[in-house]
Amino acid sequence: MRSVVYVPRISIDAVAALSAFCEKASMGCLVAPTLSVGSVLLQQAAISASFHYNNVEIVESRPNASDFPTPDAIQIANNLSNLGQLYNREDLSTDVVARGQVLGEDGVRFRSLVLPGLPSSTTVHFSGSGEVCTLRHDITDVQCLMPGLPIAIRKVVHLKNLVYGLEKLL
Repeated sequence: MRSVVYVPRISIDAVAALSAFCEKASMGCLVAPTLSVGSVLLQQAAISASFHYNNVEIVESRPNASDFPTPDAIQIANNLSNLGQLYNREDLSTDVVARGQVLGEDGVRFRSLVLPGLPSSTTVHFSGSGEVCTLRHDITDVQCLMPGLPIAIRKVVHLKNLVYGLEKLL
């Protein structure tokens, strides 16, 4: 039986255990922290942009308080961290709380905004000499997960092991 599992927060240990199980059983499975195609595209665009800019900040907005940073922001920060670049070199200080939280040791900053009426949004701001590049993804309804689901279902039937992340199937 092949499975598509949407789990926004899952530990690396749980993924490793599931992966070992799926491999042993020759069972295809997709574990996806998001099924939103737009979220995946934002992550891929952020990786592409990161090679051209020295400064980056991730800003999330939500209509109500939740756990920050969200899995999407953590994934973006991890993706950027794995590229071996040090960001925001001019301001690595974490002394000023208003400057936001630094995720990892490479200088990727994160901040959050919670106001009723805001859409759930993730924005990645890059800046370099004389320019700012802003990438943004808004979620206005959970139906945004639906386009990713049939893609995942069509692809998972051909898998014989666990794949982590919808982006690997797009």
